[in-house]
This record gives sequence, C-alpha cells and structure tokens, in this order.
Amino acid sequence: MDTKKINLKKSVETDNLNKIFIYYLKKNVNGRKLPLKDFLAETEKTLIGKALDLSRGRQKDACELLNIKVSTLNEKIKRYKININKEKYNPDSKTFD
Repeated sequence: MDTKKINLKKSVETDNLNKIFIYYLKKNVNGRKLPLKDFLAETEKTLIGKALDLSRGRQKDACELLNIKVSTLNEKIKRYKININKEKYNPDSKTFD
C-alpha cells in the first residue's frame, strides 16, 4: 500500500474517531454526561444488533462481521437482551423482506 493510501486511511480513521468523541460529549442523561462505560455498552449493543440484522439473525455470520467468537456473541446477546431478527435484509434496497 502506498503512502498516500495509508495517510488517507489514517485521516479517515481519525475523522471517524473525532465524530464518535463529539457524539459522546453531546450525549446527556438527565443533564449529566453519560459515563464512558455506559456509552461503550450502548455502542456495542448497537453494533451487535446491526450485525445480526445484516446477517439475517445468523450468529455465525454476525461473528464474522464483528470478528468475535460465537460464545462471546451469545454472552453479549444475553447480557444486552438483544432480540434476534431473522427477517431477510436486502442490502440493495436497505430494507427487510
């Protein structure tokens, strides 16, 4: 990979991290800042839910998207009480069939 591509990738990663940090700073609960631990848990739950949606509820496929073990995913599904949606996701129309 050439230097320009590496620098662009780092720039995009930094920009995304900045956006996440600003979002975190703006997040309030009853007028107080959301603790980092709660923000990370909320973010993790959202990412797991999106991976399960994209994989049509197939946990093995969701694990590949998230690069985690099935046992880890199952533990997090239980911890966060995530409902698994087995409807078909159509990436072309961005809707569920």
